[in-house]
Amino acid sequence: MREDDLRDVFGALHAANDPDLGFGATDVVRAGHRVRRRRRTAAAVGSGLATVAAAVVAVVLLPAERAPAPADPADVVLTTTSTAPPPAVEPVPSSPAPAIGVPGTGSVRDGFPAVENSPDGTPPPGASENPPRADPH
Repeated sequence: MREDDLRDVFGALHAANDPDLGFGATDVVRAGHRVRRRRRTAAAVGSGLATVAAAVVAVVLLPAERAPAPADPADVVLTTTSTAPPPAVEPVPSSPAPAIGVPGTGSVRDGFPAVENSPDGTPPPGASENPPRADPH
């Protein structure tokens, strides 16, 4: 066959009407919308069923909290009555507390015994006015 003959044959085939496929672009678009709608509906229903199933499982498996039983009142009620007046509260004397860490006060923290002065105010023999301190380190 020659090239001219092939052109004539293909030109005649091209000029002929194409066979009808039975559907068009509009039909394809509508079918796609239907598929999408079905998938969305199925996803919503599936999600709802999964939520309900999870709630049912939680109710069945988790222990229910029960309210504590009301306390029964005691059969015997004890009451106390007193005809005596309440005890008197004695006032606490207000004396100054000994200073902490001052030599000669006898406090536990300073580590020195209490030094009692003689009646004339002089320290007893052997008492030093500046006793040695313990090393704080």
